[in-house]
Amino acid sequence: MMTYNIRYAEDKPEPESWHNRRNGIISSFTGTDIAGLQEVRSVQVNDLKTNLPAYSIIHRSREIDPEEGEGVSLLYLQQDCNMGQVQG
Repeated sequence: MMTYNIRYAEDKPEPESWHNRRNGIISSFTGTDIAGLQEVRSVQVNDLKTNLPAYSIIHRSREIDPEEGEGVSLLYLQQDCNMGQVQG
């Protein structure tokens, strides 16, 4: 289990941009069953879903529109966790 503030998905050409951090962050979940994530934007949720097929993700934005703004996510390894009926 871990918690991770993956930070804002800024894509300016800087070392801190999401594009430059994405692969390192995705690889950091190896060996993790459950991760609580902060400051997650919809583009990051989509990247996590695409690059971590063994995981499921539950995400809640702070905004009314779930595609807007940042939020929190729970990433969990499907084979090890049975979340049952979860509503987000």
